Amino acid sequence: MQIAAIQSAASERPVTLAPTWLRLIAGAGLTLLFALMAFRDESALALGERDISPTSVLFVQLARSVAFGLVGPIFFGCLFSSIAFIFADIWLPMGYPILVTILAFAAIVGVRSVRHRALFRSLYRTAGRYLPPARLVTLARSGFADPVDGHEREVSILLVDLAGFTSFSNRPDLSASDIVRIANRYFTLMQGTIDRYGGCSDKFLGDAVLAFWNGLSDEPEHALKALAAGSEIIRAVGHAKESENNLLAARAVVCSGKVYVGDLGAKQRSNFTIIGPAVNETFRLEKVPDMYGLSLLVAGSAAKLIETSKSSAQSMGLLENSALVRIDDVELKGFEGPRPIYALVPRNDPGLANFQAGRNALDQKMFCEARTHLKAVDSGMLQAAAKTLLQRIDETTLLGSESVPGM
Repeated sequence: MQIAAIQSAASERPVTLAPTWLRLIAGAGLTLLFALMAFRDESALALGERDISPTSVLFVQLARSVAFGLVGPIFFGCLFSSIAFIFADIWLPMGYPILVTILAFAAIVGVRSVRHRALFRSLYRTAGRYLPPARLVTLARSGFADPVDGHEREVSILLVDLAGFTSFSNRPDLSASDIVRIANRYFTLMQGTIDRYGGCSDKFLGDAVLAFWNGLSDEPEHALKALAAGSEIIRAVGHAKESENNLLAARAVVCSGKVYVGDLGAKQRSNFTIIGPAVNETFRLEKVPDMYGLSLLVAGSAAKLIETSKSSAQSMGLLENSALVRIDDVELKGFEGPRPIYALVPRNDPGLANFQAGRNALDQKMFCEARTHLKAVDSGMLQAAAKTLLQRIDETTLLGSESVPGM
C-alpha cells in the first residue's frame, strides 16, 4: 500500500475515499464471512466438553481459534483495502469493520461455548456414568437428534470379570452393601485403565465389564490397546488382592471381529451397544481361561491383528518382554470348527520353551514327544495349560482315535 501511495503521488493520480455503500458492503461481507466461520468453529464445542477433553486438545483448539479470529479479519480487511487502493485508486478504510468482525467472532464463539457447556454438563451429570465419552460428545453435538443408524466396524473387545465373585458374595460376614462397595472399587480400577487406553465401556454385567475399541473412531492399534488394558487390569487386581487379602482375582478375554455398533432397543428407550459374532465369541470364551489356569486369554482373531503390528506392540512395551503363545484350539458352541486361543507369556517363563515344543509336537500328532515336553513344564504360568493338554493326549490315546507313534 505504501508503494502504491508513492506511485499514486508521483503520477498525480487522484485517490478518492470509497463511497459509503462500498464501505458498508465490504464491512458487512467481512463480518458475515467470519460469523459463518465462527458458527462452524470446533473450539467452542471442545471448550464446552472440557470435562472429558484432554488439556492438550483444548489448548490447541483455543490457540487456533484465537489466531484465526484475530489474524483472519486483519488479513482479509487489509487485503480488501490493498486491492481497492492498488487497482481502483480508492481508499477503503477497514479499521472499524475489522474490529467489529473480531468482536463478532469472539462473541459467537463465546455464546456457542456457553450454550454447549450448559447442554453438555447437563448430559454429563445425567448420563456420563452410563455412556462412553465419545457417545456423550455425539449426543451433545447432534442436539439429541434422532440417532443415526448404527454401522458395522471391526472392533477389539475386552471382557473382564472377577473370578471367585460368587463365593465371595455368599460370605456370611459381608452384607449386600459391603459386596457392592467392594465390587465398585474393582470396577473403578478397571474403568480407569480402560479410559487410559481409550476404550469404550459397553456395560457392566454383574461382576464383569465389557469394553471395546475402534467402535466410535478409527484406532488402527485397537487390538493392542485392548490387550494392554486387559494385561494392566490383571496386574492391578492382583496387587489389590495381595494388599487387601481377599479372595477376588480377575480374568480377561480379548477378541476381535466385525460387530454392529449403535443403538438397540425401543423408540422410547435404547442402549448404545455392540452386537455380532465377535461379541458372542468373547462370551463363549469367558470361562475358558479357568480350564488352562490362565488369567488372560487372547482369541486367534485378536492375536492375528497383534502379530501384524509387532512394531507398535514393542513401542507400547507390550511384547518387549512377553510373547503371544498359542495354547490350544477350542470348540465353541455356535461356531464351526476349532478356534485358536493364545496367552501373553513372559519370555523368561521357565516352562515356555518346553510348552512350545510340546505344542508343536502335538500339532504334528507326535504324542510321545509332546507328552515328554509337556511333562517337563513343572513351573511357570503354563503349568496348568500343559496338564490340560496332557489330559487331552491321554484321552485321545485311550479312545484310540489316533495312532500314537512309539506306543
